[in-house]
Parts: sequence; structure tokens; C-alpha cells
Amino acid sequence: MKKVLYLLLVTVMVLGIAGSALAGSGTVPGGPWVQPEQNVSVSGILTNEELGKALRDIEARSKGRLVVEQAGTSAGGYPIWIAKFGEPDANKHGILVEANIHGNELSGNQASLNMIKYLAMTNNKEVRDTLEKCTIWFLPMLNPDGAMRTVDGKREPWRYNSMGWDPTAYNLPAGTPAPPAYYPVQVGYDLNRDFHYNLDFVLDGSIPTTLAEYLGTIPSHADYKGGEFGFFVTPEARTWVKVFKELMPEFMISCHHQGSYVAGDGNELVQVALLGQAVKDDGSTDGFGENIPVSADVITLGKKVVVNTYEKLGGQFPGAFARYIENERAHSPRCSQATAMYNDCGIMLWEARNQGTQKAFGMQVKLLEKAMWETFRAFATESIYDVNVNVYEEIPIQVRSTYVP
Repeated sequence: MKKVLYLLLVTVMVLGIAGSALAGSGTVPGGPWVQPEQNVSVSGILTNEELGKALRDIEARSKGRLVVEQAGTSAGGYPIWIAKFGEPDANKHGILVEANIHGNELSGNQASLNMIKYLAMTNNKEVRDTLEKCTIWFLPMLNPDGAMRTVDGKREPWRYNSMGWDPTAYNLPAGTPAPPAYYPVQVGYDLNRDFHYNLDFVLDGSIPTTLAEYLGTIPSHADYKGGEFGFFVTPEARTWVKVFKELMPEFMISCHHQGSYVAGDGNELVQVALLGQAVKDDGSTDGFGENIPVSADVITLGKKVVVNTYEKLGGQFPGAFARYIENERAHSPRCSQATAMYNDCGIMLWEARNQGTQKAFGMQVKLLEKAMWETFRAFATESIYDVNVNVYEEIPIQVRSTYVP
């Protein structure tokens, strides 16, 4: 109960979304932003069960605005919740928000729940108009296994789910190497490395017949740079696919955390890195030599949303935002963001700085809520299509992972 009250308190403080100004950025020790030696307590983060109860409570009070369902079940047996505002409609903008695909990246979970409450319970004209123009779905905790991991009775979230590798379950010979998404030391999968461009792909030893040999040629995860597709091995990735195929969204926000970076030659810590293009301009080549293209319009849309976010929030927080490093990791076809783009859905990758004080964590949550709201409003008003995409190249790129005090 204390955790629910804490969450509601945070909601009251935050939502102010459509106009409240947040404190400025900075790297002063003890200030609002994350410091390298600090850690966030998970005592205020809802469990999967508490998340489900909170969503159901909001649904019951939403007067039919919100529908909450169990979209799937994790490898460890936890329900995967989905919160739906509206049904797929060709005359509305479909937007998907995915969070907590990495179990220890928790600010997206909190921001999603706060935003769900805001959309469900607020009756101002902007919210009503947004929900009339947009169908918005949230997957607030896609990796409950990782988020709920415990060690010696203490909750210690980590990146992975809890699932082993049994090749015979996929009609593959015993001893077939696991897909690179599998991390045997952790005994689990990095869910955001288990995605394939083909939403109908099913891993089976007979499709193609050379699959076992192909798996054997992929470098181990220790050396892997993200050049090939994943295989939808995990139930969590398959749940995402089911949701995506039902909505077929125009846009997706993917909420993550990262380490400490600075942009350019400056010493200001990057608080959030943004990316609007998760694949290369010419697409990717799958493991069998076939080129998988991506629409230029999809790339442009992702960049426009990043620019809109940067312009709406960056002025309030100088130095807080940067562009995510565009390298092999950013353009990995194994990630959900790439799968979305290959299926005509623009993306914005949101990478908040990892770890810090509760105060810093709360600021990250607020920033993400504001970014979500600005994105929803830009689609609802159609202003997103008027954004100058060229500004994307002007956003400073984060280049160093070294903290400079």
C-alpha cells in the first residue's frame, strides 16, 4: 500500500506535464542528476503484482477509457500487462510505448504508469482530443522476470529474463548453439536482442534447413556486434509481436537506460540520449544474404519525433539531451526498434542515464513523461509532420563514456 501511495504522490507532483517547468540540469554532487557512485533503491518501484493491481484500479476509475489485459506470460510465469487507450483504427495514429524490456531499466515502467493514470483520469480538452486522435498502448513491464529478480530474498533487478536454451524444443539437433541473445552466465536472454524483421518468423529446424549450421557460424555473444537478426525465442518477444501485429502502430517509444556519457568536447553529463533511426539507411542483410529494406519515410518520422522532443524539452534543460551514438549497436537488427522500423513504424529510442539518487530517478521519470506527452500531442495535432527533420543532425552526439567532474 505504501508503494501505491508513493506512486500516486509522484503522479500528483509530475502531472503538471502540460506546463510545469522542471529544475535545470547540472552535475553538482547532490544535485538532481545521477552521480556515478549513487544507486537507486527499488523499494518504491512496484512489483509485477502491484503493477497489475494499480492498472486494474485505474481501469475501474477510467469510465471506460482504459482497458487493461494480460498480453502474455513471461518465461518465469509472470503476467505481462498491456494498457490500451482505444482500439486499432485506420483514422487514428497508433502509438506503442514499450518499457522495462531490460529488467533493471526501471524509469520507463514508472513513467508509463504515471502517464497511463494521467490519460485515464484527466478530463481536460487536450487529453480528450489526444485520445480521439490517437490509439495509445503501453507495455509498462515487458520483462517482469528481470524486474522481479531476487537474490537471497532481496529484490535485485537485472537485464535478462529467466530462460534456458533447449534446441530440441525448436526441432534443432541437441548441441545446436544458442542464439546470441542468450547469456549462459546469467542464464537468461537479453530480450532486446531476440527480434526478427519478419513478424511471422517461427524458429524451427526445418525453416530453413541450414538453420543449425547458421547458428553455429554466429560469433558468441562476447564478440557479437549485432549484425544478424534474432529468432523470437522468448515468450516476451513473442508477446511483443502479438501486440504489435494487433495494433500495427505508426510510432513506438522504446524506454531504456544507459551509462554515463558526455557530448562532444564538453564535460556536461548527458541525461538522456535520443535516437530516431535504429537501422541503416539501406536496411540490413539477413544471415542468408537477403537485403531487408526500410522505408525512408519511417526514418524521417523517427527523426522528427526526436527533434520535437529535443526542441520542446532541450531548451529547459541545456546539455541534458544528446543524440545516441550511431554505430553497430544502435543499428542492430536484433532489437525491437529495428523490427518496428522494418514494419513501417517509426521509433524513438529513449536512453536515460542509469542509476542515481531517488531524486535523480524521479527527474528522469518526469522528463520521460513530458517526452511521451509531447509526442502524443504532436501526433494528435498533426504538427509532427511539420517538424524540421534537418535539426536532427544538429543535436550533439554523445561520444565519451567517461565521467568528467
